Amino acid sequence: MEATSLIEAQCHWCGAVSLSPGDLRCAVDPKSVGAGLCEFACPICDRLAIVPSTQARIEALSNQGAREITGMAPFEILEPHAGVALSLDDLLDLHLALDHTSIPQAELVR
Repeated sequence: MEATSLIEAQCHWCGAVSLSPGDLRCAVDPKSVGAGLCEFACPICDRLAIVPSTQARIEALSNQGAREITGMAPFEILEPHAGVALSLDDLLDLHLALDHTSIPQAELVR
């Protein structure tokens, strides 16, 4: 009988969870050197967790049985976040601006 590897991952809501490699789906970011993502359904809360990873870790996980992310992967979460955080005043200003337009979607896609 072959031993199954267990991987400890961090669910954003539940904390540390144990997964088998087959529970993970991973992808390397084609626009970034050595960065990527892994996603899994938390075994406790069943929410989808997406965590950043390195290309080396993804390759090791793939060799152990992790699957590849199919379709579009949300690599934008790897982008650095700069600037000040959105304030409550900013949110209220946006709400008021959208409230005075007849088709707010048209204003957002210019």
